[in-house]
Amino acid sequence: MKKLFLACALVLGVAGASFADGYKLNDAAIESAFDASEDVTYIASEQATFANLADAELSKTQFLIRAIFCGAIALHRSYMGTGGKSLLIYYLCIPVANYVAIMVDFWGTIIKGDEFWMKYKDNPKFFAWNN
Repeated sequence: MKKLFLACALVLGVAGASFADGYKLNDAAIESAFDASEDVTYIASEQATFANLADAELSKTQFLIRAIFCGAIALHRSYMGTGGKSLLIYYLCIPVANYVAIMVDFWGTIIKGDEFWMKYKDNPKFFAWNN
């Protein structure tokens, strides 16, 4: 046990000593890098938020992509305006029921088109296709 402890101490000591001496700060180089840099300012009003997504035009392609890749967390349903109890039921259902619902959402939209897809807009029901 002593040998293991001494070996670890030796490795850590050599590693600490070898890396510390190689770094020197050059203040002039740092200042010139800052002077040459471009100012990038984050402006929250220019970013897409959930508030202005509601005003945007809904896309069937985005709905289908969200249904396939994020269907387990009901992102495609919330994109269409579904909320409240329906999403809670979606999260609490067994995974098989969610998978069936995702497949009905996806393939119903592919096969039946716009009339099926628009049933999801602001529809609070879990079985949105059953209108």
